[in-house]
Amino acid sequence: MSLIMTVFSIGLSVGVVIAVGMLFYFQVKAILKNQTNIEDWIVEKATKRKRQDKFVYPYNLGWKKNIHLVFGSSSISNGITWPVVEGCHQYSLTMEQLEQKNIKKAHSQPVLVVKNYNGRCLPLMFGLKVSWHTPCFDIARIKLQVNETVLVTRFRK
Repeated sequence: MSLIMTVFSIGLSVGVVIAVGMLFYFQVKAILKNQTNIEDWIVEKATKRKRQDKFVYPYNLGWKKNIHLVFGSSSISNGITWPVVEGCHQYSLTMEQLEQKNIKKAHSQPVLVVKNYNGRCLPLMFGLKVSWHTPCFDIARIKLQVNETVLVTRFRK
């Protein structure tokens, strides 16, 4: 019994080491790029969309300066304005995000509801595929009635 418990505890320990190691990797990557996951998502969409000029992430000053910004003294920034790459300004990322929202709004389409929906998290009445691909939100879902119109903003899938 002690052998089984030892093997089990070693397995759990290895799992924890792998999980914490992955978290460490993602945090170091974020620090080196000076970029959060949400900003990473905005930058990814910015580089993929067709544009006249190349998008430059304004807060990536190089890995050495990024580390100094995260772990250095508070004299670098006042918490409201941050040093940015030359040619960018404090609101470059915000303007890009607003542009992406405008594109999303421009591509939205009104769709007529053809079946009632009660707002449940797992809409099994629509089949397993729909239930499986439902987005995970912690907010309440909207109840829909037949002949209502909704704006659909996911234009790729």
